[in-house]
Amino acid sequence: MIKIFIGLLLILPSIKLISQSETEIALQKTFNIYEGLGKEKAFEYIDSLYKLTQKSDFMYQKALIFYSERDFSSAVPVLEKIKRNNDTKEEYFQLLGSCYDFIGQKNKCIFVLNEGLVRFPKSGRLHYELGNAEIGRKERETAVTYWEKGISVEPSYANNYYRLCKYYAPTQEKLISLIYGESFLNISTSTQKKQEISKLIYEIYTSLVKSKNRKTLFPLSDLKPSSPIDEISRRPFIFRFQERIYESLKSINESQSELRQIIELRSKFLKDWDESGFSIHYPIALVDYQLNVINKADFEAYSYIIFNAGNVEEFQKWAAENQKRIYDQAVWMEQNPLIINDSNSFFKIKFREE
Repeated sequence: MIKIFIGLLLILPSIKLISQSETEIALQKTFNIYEGLGKEKAFEYIDSLYKLTQKSDFMYQKALIFYSERDFSSAVPVLEKIKRNNDTKEEYFQLLGSCYDFIGQKNKCIFVLNEGLVRFPKSGRLHYELGNAEIGRKERETAVTYWEKGISVEPSYANNYYRLCKYYAPTQEKLISLIYGESFLNISTSTQKKQEISKLIYEIYTSLVKSKNRKTLFPLSDLKPSSPIDEISRRPFIFRFQERIYESLKSINESQSELRQIIELRSKFLKDWDESGFSIHYPIALVDYQLNVINKADFEAYSYIIFNAGNVEEFQKWAAENQKRIYDQAVWMEQNPLIINDSNSFFKIKFREE
């Protein structure tokens, strides 16, 4: 259900822990005890420090050790105890839900995650896990609701974008995956998932530049190619988005490689979207960020970075020939990260129009 990096730690019993930084230092050192002296010795230190400080994080580390050894049943009572403490954290409920899931108690898993939401109603993490749990029960619409709600309450939490990108990719609304996917690529730190999503949205863009058949590309759209902008502006978001993509597709240079066609399509679409006033009507963090890259940085290099796993051979060739541009753009992105907040977050139901 979840993959948790187990940061296992060595604790110095002679130090009286007061500040958060001292706690973190102690937690980080537990790994040395666990590896060097074994689980029982690590538990002795953890128990002594918990008794001294009453910090639940120490017992959480005990649960993590059980979890890392797949001893989920032993982790449960530890987590059940500390989840009620005043210093409880959303991660405690997440791990406990995962343990219940692994031992086959699906309903208990969902109960615990919902219990966590009562304590942490703005937790994108717990909404993500509840969505995953509902997918496990084949409740797809409920899962999507949880993931979108997760973006609503905590726009900066990455994994809900990941899930929604994958969910919409094989549907008639696959273009929405492009927003979820690229947002994820900009805010996630998960290398493996980023490679997966880079490849996925590259495949969606490739399907666009390969086919000019409007009905095939945009099965939801009933607009004619010549529809005036004022008519389009009265349509729901997905139709407006599709129409501007379609218009941009008609003028790209097809003699280029697929990746370069994609870059040209994106550039034309963004400029058209902005000039049409939709970037104001629909404040979307990713679109504003892309426009900022066009105006202040290197959109071509940015796009090669975004699609590095989509066409690996072409990316590596271009990067080798443009090392400084890739480096400069990577530095720019690090210094100017995508910031998603309540006012500019994107999730489908936010822009649903009746």
